[in-house]
Amino acid sequence: MGEYSWRWIVVELIISRNVECGKKTYKAGIFPVVGSTHVQFVGELLPYKPYNVYTRMAGADERWIYIEQWIEAKNRKTGEFKIRNTAVFKICFLSKKGRIGTAEALEKLEVDPNEIPKLPHYIHPFRESEGHRVEHFTNLSLENREEENKAEATGKQGSK
Repeated sequence: MGEYSWRWIVVELIISRNVECGKKTYKAGIFPVVGSTHVQFVGELLPYKPYNVYTRMAGADERWIYIEQWIEAKNRKTGEFKIRNTAVFKICFLSKKGRIGTAEALEKLEVDPNEIPKLPHYIHPFRESEGHRVEHFTNLSLENREEENKAEATGKQGSK
């Protein structure tokens, strides 16, 4: 795999900096798709000031590959780099036939699944909360539709 380790293969695919990786997914007939993200802003990023962005694979399960990213910027008072932003996102891979599992994607990318890191503890709440968020917004959507239907019905009755 040249100078790139397996950890960076997927990351490079996501941020599209490496032409070799793009060629590899193209030849394999797959492409990455972001499934969801969680972003937390810890401090400000000042315009025109230097900052560092770090991205790496956090781990994987049978359906998703989890990527973590953080941004560090210099503290104005101390000059030390401090974390300003953290993010976790999950990706899957699609082929012409549809979604493929993590194991198949790693095989096509020639990545040894035994080298994938174990998911860190903070990823588990992220995974668990997704179902709750979908349920929450589904309920909100249903409530909004009910209110809209009532308002529409009231408006039609008032216009008769």
